[in-house]
Amino acid sequence: MPAAFLFGIIGLQVVIGLQAFNPMSAKTWSRPNWRLNPFNFKQPLQFFHFGGWFMLVGSIPYLPEIIEGNQECLFLAAIPASFGLGILIGVRLSVLIFRKKFSHA
Repeated sequence: MPAAFLFGIIGLQVVIGLQAFNPMSAKTWSRPNWRLNPFNFKQPLQFFHFGGWFMLVGSIPYLPEIIEGNQECLFLAAIPASFGLGILIGVRLSVLIFRKKFSHA
């Protein structure tokens, strides 16, 4: 689980770092926002913002079984939850690291 969490943070920085120099990417990016299209690949952080929340929320259906003590469901819920949380933290970190790439509007 810590590996999935760290992979979400570090892996995202590598991907966003490559996208920062990709000529097909938008010249300036918008900060992650629910009102923007997550499948606009010129704005890569929109997709990862959506994906992080998708993974995190995807672990919620396992909560009743976890409360009852089912260890298998705990494992099934912890991996996507830690990966999603890592991605969301990675998105926030990307906004700080690549702040010159973002529009200030």
